[in-house]
Amino acid sequence: MPGHLGPGRRHTTHGASLLGRVPRRWVIERSFAWLGRYRRLLKNYEYLAENSESAVYLATIMLSLHRVAVPT
Repeated sequence: MPGHLGPGRRHTTHGASLLGRVPRRWVIERSFAWLGRYRRLLKNYEYLAENSESAVYLATIMLSLHRVAVPT
């Protein structure tokens, strides 16, 4: 692939490439880890995309309610 730098590499203004971290990527990775605890989301069992989307919404609602209800 022309122009493909690989994971974690970005173009700079003067044409060189830098290896660097994507800002705030850990937030996304942590969120996916939290959602990975729900068995229904580990595989795509649903035939319709709307049902899969509803399962993700349900999991995020459960995570939010758990964070509100359980004091840390």
